[in-house]
Amino acid sequence: MSTVYPPPPTAYSLQLLSHQTGLSVAVATAGIWYNIGSSISVPKNGILKITIIGHISGGTGSVRIALTRGTTTYYITNFNGITSTASSPVILTLSTYGANIITLEIPVLGGDTLQFQVTNSSNYTVYIDDLTVILQ
Repeated sequence: MSTVYPPPPTAYSLQLLSHQTGLSVAVATAGIWYNIGSSISVPKNGILKITIIGHISGGTGSVRIALTRGTTTYYITNFNGITSTASSPVILTLSTYGANIITLEIPVLGGDTLQFQVTNSSNYTVYIDDLTVILQ
């Protein structure tokens, strides 16, 4: 008599939610956050792996994520990249010294929406050269 075991669980598959390249925003007013790229809808609960590569034409540029859950918007930030004003913590500070790269992971729920936003310390252009969002 042989014992029948359930099949092993299948490995979870990664889902590419967004890959955007060649994005830019010419900042008209310093310190104002501007949407960059397309918003991203999250189809199910999981963890997002986000990689951003960007640069700026001058000054100090910053990137943050506006995560909307229901009717509330949260700003995903990190205090490692603070611009000239301490009240504006950002996840990534961009410089003119070549490409800046950051990878982060954030837990999300199905129905969440993400919008990447940028700002600059003066009237310069902020570039997101490559943006990848993967759901696991």
